[in-house]
Amino acid sequence: MKKLLILSVVILILTAVSVASAGTVWFEVDPSDAKDTYDPGETLTIRVVADATVSQLTLDAVTSDTDGQAKAPLTLHPNFNLLPSPGSLVNSGDPFILIEFVTGDVFTGSPLVPSGQALYSFEYQIPLLDSPATITIDDYTDPAHTPPYATTVRFGDDTTVQDIAMLQINVVPEPATLVLLCLGGLLLRRRR
Repeated sequence: MKKLLILSVVILILTAVSVASAGTVWFEVDPSDAKDTYDPGETLTIRVVADATVSQLTLDAVTSDTDGQAKAPLTLHPNFNLLPSPGSLVNSGDPFILIEFVTGDVFTGSPLVPSGQALYSFEYQIPLLDSPATITIDDYTDPAHTPPYATTVRFGDDTTVQDIAMLQINVVPEPATLVLLCLGGLLLRRRR
């Protein structure tokens, strides 16, 4: 009985350590571009960051719920090898795919990518919107495909995560633009 209790405690400790060492990964606006709201047409840098050291990265696609544009170049952390390329800018489709990676490509960090550094980043141009909106940037997973298309991040301790926390960008057109759009609409209506 005492051996069973000791074994249970050891298993509980090992489980707690493995859960505690698992990291999280998220999209964020580069700190130099970060603010509460953005203007239509504005370009900003979006990066993917982890809170633990990363040894491996397998990517599928980055999507948006609007037709904003990902812009070259896509920048992968220098510790990752480039097999065979870091991804291509697509900017089309449903869901709206900004960047598409060759499924199954594995980028290995040698040395490991330190916690808090961008795993990869890209420029994103906000679409020209005429009303306030929230844009969602997310990774794309297709569980129906065999093997499933997914983003996988392997941390230094070999734990993996298959989801990158999405980013929401608040876009608010400046008041002058809204006024001009309204006036233009009134002029067009008056001509008819």
